[in-house]
Amino acid sequence: MTYYMMIEELDSDDDLVIEDEPDYMKSHDGISFEEGKVVYQPIPKIYHEFEASSSSEINEVIIAPLFQGPLVSKYVKASFDELEVDNIQFFPVELYHKNAEKKLDDYYIMNVIGSFDPIDYDKSEIEYYGTPEEKDIADIESLTFIPTDDLRLPKIFRLKPYLPLLVAHQAVKDSFENLGITGVKFYKPEEYSL
Repeated sequence: MTYYMMIEELDSDDDLVIEDEPDYMKSHDGISFEEGKVVYQPIPKIYHEFEASSSSEINEVIIAPLFQGPLVSKYVKASFDELEVDNIQFFPVELYHKNAEKKLDDYYIMNVIGSFDPIDYDKSEIEYYGTPEEKDIADIESLTFIPTDDLRLPKIFRLKPYLPLLVAHQAVKDSFENLGITGVKFYKPEEYSL
């Protein structure tokens, strides 16, 4: 089983980036979709108006760091549904692009549930805050995973010692590439650096 680092990344300088925080997040301080845990409380459809160049390219995965989780289109959701991935919660978001006067109501905040640590620390190049035993990652030059064939890992999960990072199975990578999903890149662990 081959796994890749799944990284939100711009395809060009014209890609849309939403840099402001939705009002819902401002008023619900403890909400995070980046901890690898189930969100049990009901989340209403999140509405967010933003300003950006009217010529911005809108990707299937929009970089929006203050949304507290990946902001993905219905096509990303459909890909995971088709792969029968069952460890993701999707929370609907309605975006309104003020400059282009355009409503985008087919996006979701994606909450990936589950975190695992398949890192081979002896073969990886990692810098830590504190001691290596604490596994509080400060910087990654390259990662090597232990053999994952015998592990019962889901098709997507968060990297336990550094929860913002997503790790995805070859099937996810293949599906995204076949569908032309934009705004995300897949890296072999040994080719990824932070």
